[in-house]
Amino acid sequence: MLPAHKKIQQTNTSSKKVMLSFVIRDELEPRHRAGINSLQYDPLTNRLYSAGRDSIVRTWDCKNLDKPYLQSLEHHTDWVNDIILCCGGKNLISASSDTTVKVWNAHKGFCMSTLRTHKDYVRALAYARDLERVASAGLDKAIFLWDINTLTALTASNNTVTSHSDNVKALIMNRDGTQCLSGSSDGTIKLWSLGQQQCMVTIRIHKEGVWALAAPESFSYVISAGRDRRIYKTDLRNTSNTTLITEEQNSVLKICPYPDFSGIWVSTDESNINFYSLSERSDASEMEDDCDLIPITPPKATIEGAPKIKKYHILNDKRHILTQDSQDNVSMYDVLQIKKIEEYGTVNFEDLVKEKFKMMYIPNWFSVDLKTGEITFHFVHYQFLMINLGQEENDCFSAWVAGKDVGLLNPPDQRVNYGCLLLKALLEHWRYTVMEDEKEEISKDQNSGNASTYSAIGTLQIPQYIPMILTEVGNRTLYRVIVRDCGGQSETHILNETIPDWIRETLILKKSPKFIKISFYLLPPNELLTKNTKKDKLVANDFVQVQKIIEHVSEKLCGSENSGTTYPSVASNSEKINPFVQENQASLLESIEILCNDQILDPNLELRTVKYHIWKSSTDLTLYYRINKCGIHFSQKN
Repeated sequence: MLPAHKKIQQTNTSSKKVMLSFVIRDELEPRHRAGINSLQYDPLTNRLYSAGRDSIVRTWDCKNLDKPYLQSLEHHTDWVNDIILCCGGKNLISASSDTTVKVWNAHKGFCMSTLRTHKDYVRALAYARDLERVASAGLDKAIFLWDINTLTALTASNNTVTSHSDNVKALIMNRDGTQCLSGSSDGTIKLWSLGQQQCMVTIRIHKEGVWALAAPESFSYVISAGRDRRIYKTDLRNTSNTTLITEEQNSVLKICPYPDFSGIWVSTDESNINFYSLSERSDASEMEDDCDLIPITPPKATIEGAPKIKKYHILNDKRHILTQDSQDNVSMYDVLQIKKIEEYGTVNFEDLVKEKFKMMYIPNWFSVDLKTGEITFHFVHYQFLMINLGQEENDCFSAWVAGKDVGLLNPPDQRVNYGCLLLKALLEHWRYTVMEDEKEEISKDQNSGNASTYSAIGTLQIPQYIPMILTEVGNRTLYRVIVRDCGGQSETHILNETIPDWIRETLILKKSPKFIKISFYLLPPNELLTKNTKKDKLVANDFVQVQKIIEHVSEKLCGSENSGTTYPSVASNSEKINPFVQENQASLLESIEILCNDQILDPNLELRTVKYHIWKSSTDLTLYYRINKCGIHFSQKN
């Protein structure tokens, strides 16, 4: 690192790779786009809080179900698995697969604190109201007890719950913190004495995993649901007394009752939230042998969700992506513009993929996941990347394209790097702030000629509301920030500590990424090959077009001395032909053909396209040349 940039040196000493991600979305997302893992109801304000797999906690007005959306709480970077209201509804606690527990101001909707004690997904929370304590449980097999007033961990245990045979998926605690109920993927419900740390009762009514539990303060009964989609009410004083309430269309993730248990809000692995009235039900559906015949009760009210993206296909240009959502609507997104650019309706997805195919190959420079129901893009840079056919490892600096393909450069043949373009747009506010702080040193760098090729281009215009996430490869989130906020004082300070060197060197020190190289052989037709033919290996940038190879062959045939490689003559009487060729070089260029696997190549094809779509082998590419005019013709190789 240059001394001039001491202020922005990376202080994060972790040896893990740091990945930058962003999400394509609308600025306002008033509806969940994936399953809803948790619900909480505040009777004082008549508000419902929902925790989504889209990483967002939303607030709903239950007094106005025609337009229920109020606000979004956005700070998590992965599924929000559980939420609880505490402190009289003033605070909300959330647990996430990003391994954090967060404390929110429930009414104003901002994050007050982030607790990072867990080492794996945090899946469940339980609340002891009288003590103002919260228990959190995760896949790290640890249960932490938190003091809400001080936000400190009182104790940590990995043996509080020991007799389930699978993961604990649901956990609720009674008011005085002496008992809790747990639901597990093994299909059982267990009632625990926390003081004795032992199981008191085991309930087996579900055919599959139990994912949701609710119980009144008296702990007299429990309402349970899960993967089998059925919602049961079980008397804890007589566990054989069980009632089937209803059956959902999808696996149930959470049950949220009204305080008097007159009704329950239910969320599933789809994006809708349904309300069922319990006060209108009778005991006619007590567990009997014929309970499968009990009709399904329709929900009394529904908060509609939005469709989630279930399928995607990255087009050959590695810029556009086709998606299909859970309602079978097909759309196209532009990665560089970070937005949806076209909607096709409910067309055949596979047919559209075929229609959009282009004979081209651009290396993979990002990865995509649909875990949150939206498109999330991930960038990571590998310093030592071997480019081989069939290799799946992505490097964000591997895609070089012509400026005309992006529409930003003049001359259009100048090459630009997709990864550099997008990183510069995403971090432009941070970059500008840092460069202002280091203005004198940056100016010296530019005057000394160190500026890279891409640094002269304009900045892509992208939505400023896009969330950007820095994560250690392995899922530990370092920082989440909105693009427009990256130039803020506190945001800049945190980014200076978390942004990895590979981004810093590219955007601040203007270190241009290296071109990807392809090695290949260029030979005359087989009938002219002899044992003495020198088989030289050539190396070129992967985006070099076949036309450049044609020009190279023309120079060789015309006796050019500019190249250090000697090629065999194209014919035994080449001494007689070359004078003619030298006088008609323009015609010769139109006469030379380059072949690969017996296929004549379009002069506009790039070497990487030839290797990927025509050569189709991890071995070095082999090309042949021939002339079909000027009185010379070579047969195609056998």
